[in-house]
Parts: sequence; structure tokens; C-alpha cells
Amino acid sequence: MKLKLSYAVAALVLAAGGAHAAAAVPAGPAAPVPTGTWVGLTTQTLENLDRPYTTKFVVTAYGGRVLTIVATVRMQCPGDSIRDARAVKSFRTGRGPLISATGGFATKFAGLYGGTVSVAGNLRRTGASGTVSADALTCSGDGTWSGKRRY
Repeated sequence: MKLKLSYAVAALVLAAGGAHAAAAVPAGPAAPVPTGTWVGLTTQTLENLDRPYTTKFVVTAYGGRVLTIVATVRMQCPGDSIRDARAVKSFRTGRGPLISATGGFATKFAGLYGGTVSVAGNLRRTGASGTVSADALTCSGDGTWSGKRRY
């Protein structure tokens, strides 16, 4: 319906002799709404480790909104101690963070073992990537995540 209306408006503008105004009319429908499950790894560089620390990352989307996020963010604390912020967050259908037309989203919530977890990313047809961070009292950690679409 919207596509037919766009073509009808474009035809009227062209008939009126306004070729320049026709460029402002949308060319077609918007991008498809992201739905699926993306599975990958979170990668963090920690001072006490010789190699990057990796954990599993999962994000699920339905109807253009984030449905679930599962991740672990390792936080460094003073005195060489380490603390993990477990991010297990599910949203009711239609209530999660909105995914933009380009696949971008961002959200912030309380972690399972304390602290605040922030997740941002871009969900694409075949893959996804983004950032994740956590803060709790004097501890903090951040990293990147990337994954592939499974369903």
C-alpha cells in the first residue's frame, strides 16, 4: 500500500513538471525488520592476562526489538582482583530495545551478579558486532563482541 502511494505521488509530481521534487519521494519499502539469533564471542584485553579473554555472547531479536542478551563481562578491580558481570537479560515481546532500520541498538541494565551492563551493536543479515561494558563500584571492564546469525 505504501509503495503504491509513493509511486502515485511521484507520478503526480512528474506530471506537474517537478523533476527535482521527485527525488525526495522514497524509492521503495524500508529495510526488513530484524528477527533471529546471533551467536558469537566477547573479546576483552585485560592487564593481568597475556592473551585476550573471550566468552560466549548471544543476542536474540524478534519483530525489530531485542528479545534476549546473554554475555559475561570480566571486570578488573583494584588490587589485581577480578569480578564477572553476568548479563542475562530478557525482555517481554515488543518491549525490548528498538532496533533501527540499519540494525543498530543500545541498552543498559543491571547485571546478574551486580553492576551495570551496557550493550550496543549492529545486527545484520549474516553477522553482528558491537561493544559491551560493565561497571560495579570500583571495578570496570569493556570489550567488543561479534557473531554470526544462526536462525
